[in-house]
Amino acid sequence: MQSNPSLHITGDLPPWTVIELQGTVESNVGNLEGLKVGNLTKIDNTRYELNFGMEVLKGFIVQLEKPIVVFKKTHNNGETLISSCGIVSKKLVFNRRPIPMVLPHKDKNFHI
Repeated sequence: MQSNPSLHITGDLPPWTVIELQGTVESNVGNLEGLKVGNLTKIDNTRYELNFGMEVLKGFIVQLEKPIVVFKKTHNNGETLISSCGIVSKKLVFNRRPIPMVLPHKDKNFHI
């Protein structure tokens, strides 16, 4: 017999931010958990850049109309416990095509 899960919402939840990408993140590694995708740089209060590989994504931050609570499910002695672990009120939106990064050639005498 399966019991109903216990739901616990704690008082002060840490703020989380969602990153919204247009397209698909692919990897030759099976599990993406903990995988470093790139470097996120804050340009100013609303603009961000995500550098990954030889490309840059330019994005901006927006406030969500309705905050989203993030839950974590755990199992303990046959009991299912669902507890809150964060609240999302903002998201970073990267909705344009990546910009290729061009690095200078190592040979200073190299000209095109």
